[in-house]
This record gives sequence, C-alpha cells and structure tokens, in this order.
Amino acid sequence: MCGHAGVGHCHSHMGLIQDDSGGLAVLLSLFQKATQVSLSIKKIEVTTGLHGSIKVITESGGIGVSYPRRGVTPQEAKIIKSLEGKQAIRTQTLVVEAFGRLYGQGVLETPVSLQSAICKAALNSFVKQFPSQFYICNENVVGNEGIIIGTVLDIDNIAVSALATVNATKGGLGPNEDLEGNSPIGNKGKLMKKLDLDKIPSIVIEGKVYNPSMSKKLDNSTFTVRADDIDDNPVVAEAIKTAAKSQGISIIHDNSTMKRTPGKLTENKNAFADKLISSAQQLKENEYSHEKVLTLSEIAKLVSEDAGGITFMSDRLHSILGGVGLLPATSAVYNLVVTENYFKENIMPVITDTDLKLFEKIAVKSINELSKNLDKATDHLFNNQSKTLLDEYVKTINI
Repeated sequence: MCGHAGVGHCHSHMGLIQDDSGGLAVLLSLFQKATQVSLSIKKIEVTTGLHGSIKVITESGGIGVSYPRRGVTPQEAKIIKSLEGKQAIRTQTLVVEAFGRLYGQGVLETPVSLQSAICKAALNSFVKQFPSQFYICNENVVGNEGIIIGTVLDIDNIAVSALATVNATKGGLGPNEDLEGNSPIGNKGKLMKKLDLDKIPSIVIEGKVYNPSMSKKLDNSTFTVRADDIDDNPVVAEAIKTAAKSQGISIIHDNSTMKRTPGKLTENKNAFADKLISSAQQLKENEYSHEKVLTLSEIAKLVSEDAGGITFMSDRLHSILGGVGLLPATSAVYNLVVTENYFKENIMPVITDTDLKLFEKIAVKSINELSKNLDKATDHLFNNQSKTLLDEYVKTINI
C-alpha cells in the first residue's frame, strides 16, 4: 500500500485542482492506529526575514524543517503559529485552512514550505518512536527535500507492506513528484525492495480532485479507481472497486485513461511553452498599462495553474509510470472526485475527516479483497511487467 503528498501540487493542466495529500493522510492514520504515536503539532518555530525557516515539532518528537525561497514575513509567522495543537495528518487541509488557498510553481512558497515541514515532522514522529520498525530515506531527487518511510502493518491478520512518501521541493517551489506512487527510483526504490514493494501487487492512494470533464457529470462526490487493463493491474482495481461497493461507497471504475502514452508529457510541455511564448510576445507588443496588466495576469495564471501539469514529473519517466507514478503491472490507484457545484462553492478541494474515514475504509477492505485474489494479481504482474525502459532511464539520470 502506497500513499504520498505532492507538496504544492494543487493545480494541473485542463483545469484540474486537487488536495494531493490524501494518500499520505491515509498512511499516517494507519501508522497512528498501529503505534498510538501522537501527531499533534506541539510547536512551530519560525525564523522571519529573507533567510527565514519553518520548523515543526510534534508531541512525539518528530521534526520537519523547510526554508521558503523568499523568506518568511512576521505576518506569515503569526498564521503559521496558529497551527500549533493541530493534528499533522490532513496536511494540505491544514495549510489551506490557515492561508486560504495554495499554489505551487514558486507562487506561494511559504505555505508550501509549511506543508513540507508538517509532512516531514509527521513521518519523522514514527521513526523517532519506533526506529527499529520503520525504514526511512530522503528523496534523492535534485532540488527535493522530501522523505519516505516504510513498514509492515498487520491489517486483519494480513501482513501489508506500507510506504508513505513526501514529495517536496526545496524553497517551497513544488511540485517534483518523480518519486510519487510506487515509483521505484533512487532511494525510494531501495527502500521498496526491503519491503518487496517492487514485486508485489499494490494499492496506491491519491487525493481529492476537481476534474472538470468528470466532475460536471457527477451529482455527488464519488471515488474513482483507475488502472489500465495491461499497463496497470486490473485485479487490484477490481479489489478496490469491490471494497468500496461492499461498504456502500460510490465508486467508478476507469480503465480507459491510464494507458501509457510515450511523449505525452513532452507534448503537454511544448503546448504550455507555446502559450507562454505567445503571451510573452503579446507583452512585447502591448503599449498601454491595462494591456500589460491583462497579459501578465494570463501569464501568472498559466504559471500558477497549468504549469503544475508539466513540472510534476520528468518527461521520459512519465512515459513509463504515467501521471500517478505507477510501476507497470503492479497496481491501481483511487481518489475522490468532487462535483462541479463543490468546485463553484469551495474553489479548492480539501480533505475532511469524513473523507479520510472513507478513504481508509476502502484501503483496509481493499487489502482483504486483494488477498482473496493475490495469486491472480501476482500472475498479471509477472506476465506483463517489463522494467527494461525503467532500468534504461535510471542509468541516464542524475540521482
């Protein structure tokens, strides 16, 4: 079972907006139930000024530190301190409740750095309290500061390898999620091997999302399980679907949008660059103030929103793992899709306690369902997985 927080990955292309911390929240909750470790934020130490820093300390001694690129103002420090006493589980929700909204791509660096520090403090709490039970490693991705922890949980007498990942860039820029999902790159790959997560069927948990093309068709917020029938693992997808339906939780099975498409992210990147170049060219031609204001506002919108759909992963890696970072033939992913009305009223999806309970109910029941067909899921994995392209990619990257 794998879950992550894509710190600062709030927006993407085609109007997608999300709380990308749902997977991490589920893993944190399950870890907490297994260990009784407190994730209450005891103290947040903030250094203000151009070289400011944010240090989050939990009651269990977990520590997470981050340094916003453009520092921290005294006013921001007051907002940050307001999160003392809160639970470090629904991390993006905490930050949005404090700052009102969130943007990546270097737009709102302080709240993104705050989320990074909270996430790392939460994971570090378990390592501090149970150092022999949790593996830990740093994201060894250029420019990143996230961490990954893993352990084996007992869920209804089933041994479950569980991995929690924080994808976070230095300076609060975000997002770089080459190590999301069950991507076996770098240090994360080494940790996954210790838990056999590189060769066993896996459930991957994502977040809460506004997806314009899907949301407009929904009357109520609905879970979606996604997996290509070949590139991913349809047996895992079926287990997740059955788990949700058996508990009366609405879920849609999507097996048509996860097929790996080589060059797709490069295509999206080039299309984005063309829009940016066109706007920059328009700016050169603008004479009047109101024209320049409008043109630059469009550039700002492109950078703060659409750019999140191209920065989050490296181009060639996307061709292999897809947009969720799924190791081929191993897994399926589920998330919660909100309605069009939800978006109009709330703008930014945030995960509530009720949402988290539903996410967790599906996760636990999915383990039980998958265990019934584990041989079938494993057969699909070994019959369809090829690591050739991934191995070739790893040899060429600076990691």
